[in-house]
Amino acid sequence: MDSPERKKLQGLLDRYLNPTVGWTEADDRNMRQLVREHDDCAEYYDRAVTIHRMMVGAEPGQPSGFEHDRMMQVVLDATAEKAPKKSWLSAWMPSLAGAMSAAAVLLFVVMGTPEFSDSALGPDKGPAGEEDYIGSRGGAQEKAVVSLDISGVLAADNASSATVDREYNPIEDGFFYGDLLKFYTSNRTDALAHVVIVGVQEGQKPLWFAPHPAMGTTQSLVAAPGALMPVRNPADPLDQNGVLFDAKATPWQVGALTIVAVFTPTPLERAEVTAVLQQAAPGSDWTRVLTQGLALPESSVVQTTTVTVRPGSHSETVNER
Repeated sequence: MDSPERKKLQGLLDRYLNPTVGWTEADDRNMRQLVREHDDCAEYYDRAVTIHRMMVGAEPGQPSGFEHDRMMQVVLDATAEKAPKKSWLSAWMPSLAGAMSAAAVLLFVVMGTPEFSDSALGPDKGPAGEEDYIGSRGGAQEKAVVSLDISGVLAADNASSATVDREYNPIEDGFFYGDLLKFYTSNRTDALAHVVIVGVQEGQKPLWFAPHPAMGTTQSLVAAPGALMPVRNPADPLDQNGVLFDAKATPWQVGALTIVAVFTPTPLERAEVTAVLQQAAPGSDWTRVLTQGLALPESSVVQTTTVTVRPGSHSETVNER
């Protein structure tokens, strides 16, 4: 028998995938929470969006054009009502006051046999239960073993008292230098319980996100079981919504930024990963470099993507619309 939560999700998905029906930030938040908190809802969601993508001729592992339209509806809904709150600065004592609203995430999918496991990481914090947006994530999730999602978050508006962060898709729109980055992990196997996340830019030292030097550990963070778990700060027990990284905390530059996630059965040391990355030539095949340089176990997974860091803030483009 279907659970009450799955029945509720089914009703939301019927609306989400119906082009004749509107879709709001509240709808999206409710759907996101059900998918995040209930395994049967996550599986139902994955099947539904995969079938939708196949029916409209999209790649099963990529959001359809219609799903991108839904993303924009949520962004515009949030923009019409709320402004961004304070950003996380390099003082390392952030006050993340709000729940995540419109986010667009990139999902790197690794195909395999589904199991389950969880991830917890990052400095910024806010009220529990109102983070991560699942929007139109890519991939047939019932087969995903491990994955990393990336969101851009609009830069702080110090004059605003709003309590909602606004997320956007840094892959489609580019990532803006003045904004913040947020990461989510998904893990469906106990065999890959640890993750490191690091950025690579030509002419730069490795840009560490997890473990960040401010997190009080030099080892991989726990890749917690579940779907779309925000990367949290293990040194901060009050952190619920995950870390927001800015250019002061992690000094990226304008240009191409490659983000690398390494899921492993045992922890890696930040220093050993840094040494391998610094010995490689710019533009290397980072999967090969890390797999060989760290002598990773065969079960390990290395995932990479490159975003374009653009000047300014995404809020400027939103305000122009």
